[in-house]
Amino acid sequence: MKGILVFSLGLFFICGFTDAQQPKEPVDQTGKVFEGIAELTINRDKTLKRSAMVAHLEFFSEQPRDKPPILWNGYHIALQNTMNHFDYFGHCRITPLTYREKPLTAENWNEIAKCDGNVRLSDGPANPFRTIEKMPSSEPEKDALKKGSFMPRYYRPFDNICLMTNWMFFYGQNMKIDSERLFLREMQFVDSRFLVQGNVESHWDWEFGDMRFVVTMVQGANCAYLPIEVRYVNLSAATRDYFSHVRIQWKEHHGVWVPDVVNAASSHQYGDRRYPYHWLMKFQWLIGDEVPESLVDCKLNNYRVPLMNAFGIRVMRVNASNPQMMDPPAPWERPEDIEITTPSLLSSDYRVYGVKQGTEVGRP
Repeated sequence: MKGILVFSLGLFFICGFTDAQQPKEPVDQTGKVFEGIAELTINRDKTLKRSAMVAHLEFFSEQPRDKPPILWNGYHIALQNTMNHFDYFGHCRITPLTYREKPLTAENWNEIAKCDGNVRLSDGPANPFRTIEKMPSSEPEKDALKKGSFMPRYYRPFDNICLMTNWMFFYGQNMKIDSERLFLREMQFVDSRFLVQGNVESHWDWEFGDMRFVVTMVQGANCAYLPIEVRYVNLSAATRDYFSHVRIQWKEHHGVWVPDVVNAASSHQYGDRRYPYHWLMKFQWLIGDEVPESLVDCKLNNYRVPLMNAFGIRVMRVNASNPQMMDPPAPWERPEDIEITTPSLLSSDYRVYGVKQGTEVGRP
């Protein structure tokens, strides 16, 4: 009997000692970090039920000293309706041209539409003969997309704005990471604290391939603790000069929190050096009954024109009197109600995150 008692006590002692050595899981001391992440997914799912979106894009990139900076404009548009299993994504890059010494504007569109199990694609400049083509129904989407050079841009703002900036317009579905997977499975939560005005700052570790990032996220007290700033700092020696920094403004629309303005900066490889670049995005939304029923019609062969019409934006379209001609689009203009913070955003990252010296930053 004594032997049994001693064995029991010894087992208890060993188990207690082992448990004491287990590292404690980090705890969100604010109680707001994961609440805000839940709000992000809740509001995202509300828009998926029925919504239309236009993002006005402005892209600026520094280049080597002997090359001028790159500046281009465009749109990213989306139309979603889970009731009809309908998804449409379109991306437009606007290119200024000259014809017979007159300025012209060309639109290059990348589009993918999914409806009732069918997938339709279109890629190239807007012209009178361009429609969105249906893929063979017997061919899986992932197999069809591997053929040729078509690479659809799946931009989902609620998920993409928390990713690294260079993924904001990533290609294909194999890199798709939603908010739940990013924060609850991919990243390791480290700690959190309250900032001024009740905002919350949290820190995360993330290993991706051969890179390791320290991620800092700030969530806003006045917008349901949704992310308002996300920074990625790369700790890997080989790519230490790669960074990502995003600032987000939110607004309530039709009872849903949606992105309003996004400023994002990062760096890209050019030769043996990296140079900073910047995205500016201003969003417009239609949610629920605001979306015309005619837009979510699987039989349409052109979604971009009626969708942009719903937002009062004129893009290139076939001339009503002469179907062989195209009517020009309205000039792209930066929305008036946004504040441009490009210089401070880029110069801050350039200084803090160590983009290689020799790049002049500060021209928006």
